[in-house]
Amino acid sequence: MADTGVVETLLRRIEKVDDGVDSLEAAGSLGLDHQVIVGAVKSLQALGDLISAELRSSKRWELTDEGREIAEQGSHEARVFSSVPPEGLQQSELMVSDTRPKLVGTFSLVLVRV
Repeated sequence: MADTGVVETLLRRIEKVDDGVDSLEAAGSLGLDHQVIVGAVKSLQALGDLISAELRSSKRWELTDEGREIAEQGSHEARVFSSVPPEGLQQSELMVSDTRPKLVGTFSLVLVRV
């Protein structure tokens, strides 16, 4: 059986609203893993006609770690471009630069700002 405190909290929330409680929102506001809420719902359902639950499907986009890094610091290409001075830079100098982003692979160009 699920944690009694979670079950009681969930029952109190259900009692307060007319249009139901979303399990994802409940998990987020309680700081719990969604599966803990699902377990509490299953425990309540096992007791009989205490609650009813319907499955809802939703989709959302979420950035990966790399996506968050790019959103915060710019793309890898933009960071390389911004680290090149107006007069240009040899690839070998770029690869040892302290300001360079993590680079994967090699470049075969001399970059010059236009």
